Amino acid sequence: MELAIIGILFALSIRSMFGEWIISGIFNIKVIWNIIAEFVLSIIFIYCMYYNSGLLLFGLYFTAVIIYILFERNNIISAIKMLKPDSN
Repeated sequence: MELAIIGILFALSIRSMFGEWIISGIFNIKVIWNIIAEFVLSIIFIYCMYYNSGLLLFGLYFTAVIIYILFERNNIISAIKMLKPDSN
C-alpha cells in the first residue's frame, strides 16, 4: 500500500513538472529552478510521509513551501500581474 502511495505521489509530481515545462514554453518563462525545487519538495514529502508522523510531515512541508514562496515572491508577483487583464 505504501509503495502505491509513493508511486502515485511520484507520478503526480512528474505530471506537474511536465505541465510547468509546457506552460513555460507557452509563456516563454524559465522554470528549471522551480521544477528542481518542486522535485526536492516532493522527495521531502515522500520521505517524511514514510518515516515520520503526519504532524511532522505537515510542519516540514509547510515550512519548505513558505521558504519556496519567499525565494520566488518576485516571480510569483510578476506572473500574477502578467495574468491580470488590462483595465482599459
